[in-house]
Amino acid sequence: MSLVERKSVLAILAKVSNKTAEQMNQAIINRLIPMRDRVKTITFDNGKEFAHHGVIDQALGSKAYFADPFASWQRGNENLNGLVRQYIPEKRPLSNVTEKELKIIEHRLNHQPRKRLGFKTPHEVFYQSLNRVALRNGIRRETYSKLKQATSREKTRPPMQENSKLLSTEGE
Repeated sequence: MSLVERKSVLAILAKVSNKTAEQMNQAIINRLIPMRDRVKTITFDNGKEFAHHGVIDQALGSKAYFADPFASWQRGNENLNGLVRQYIPEKRPLSNVTEKELKIIEHRLNHQPRKRLGFKTPHEVFYQSLNRVALRNGIRRETYSKLKQATSREKTRPPMQENSKLLSTEGE
């Protein structure tokens, strides 16, 4: 199961043994419950595994939307799925991927600089947005503006690691 946050492109991956509505609900709720205050909407495709989307909405306080048929760009995770496949070759069944491997892939994807984010990482952008909201609510606007200017001047970034294949495909 893959989810992507729209603005920061933060990836959220979870393993489900089969695509039943109950298992998908549980996986989505488990991964999003820590950030439920930030989850406003979720866009699903029209698969039967999202038949009980109301359970997710109730648990997270979100609103569900469904993409139009044959309009995968409305969901936003198609590019993410392609990036995940850089680490898991097409010939390797997803059922053979472990939860630990998914966590490693998720970490790599969320810490990889992206051109569309001004070469910041999804992790940086997501958590900076959380800090901005906290700052706006907790301090005066002038102080917030000064802090914003100071952080925008910072140009140092850690060197980008080589994007090599992470996972082996032994036993295939």
